[in-house]
Amino acid sequence: MIGGMKKHPIVADIVIVTGLLAFIAAPSFAVTIPNLGAAAGYAVLDSSTPNNQAKADAQNAYNQILAMACTADMTDVNMNNQKLAPGVYCFSTPTFLQGQVIFDAKGDPNAIFVMKIASRFDAWPDSNVLLLNGAQAQNIFWLAGGAVTLGTSVDFAGTVITMAPITFGRGGDSPVFDEHGTVNGRLWSIG
Repeated sequence: MIGGMKKHPIVADIVIVTGLLAFIAAPSFAVTIPNLGAAAGYAVLDSSTPNNQAKADAQNAYNQILAMACTADMTDVNMNNQKLAPGVYCFSTPTFLQGQVIFDAKGDPNAIFVMKIASRFDAWPDSNVLLLNGAQAQNIFWLAGGAVTLGTSVDFAGTVITMAPITFGRGGDSPVFDEHGTVNGRLWSIG
């Protein structure tokens, strides 16, 4: 551990193309899990959370993730039916999930996945986040620069951190998930 942060390497795939050596998705750094501090104990954290240290630690985690370099630019790509390896995925436009996204840890239970979304993120009704080959919800981070909406019957995983509101269920007429929706993770609105 370095300063409360665990380092996890990203392994590159090497491909030989007619005598040439090419690297595919080969970042020159390791993705580190942000230090969550006192905030780690909160499944839901917002302006009404009484623990000021937890709110400060959530803001610190937001800033740490914001400073991470991208391993893949997914601007104008929605999350539908994507199978993602560990890394930092950046979206400079709003994005959505209407279907499923798969996080594949490739056998590494410490694999880190980061979604940096510059604007809003919407998980439409009946969408799913699937964990494959050792992927763990506590190692998935969704940083959104705008509002986040998780629709009805969504099965979601990871820690959502946004400076804007998080809406559940059907939106304004439903402040909570319906009986079929689940979140395996944390929802932090720190704005």
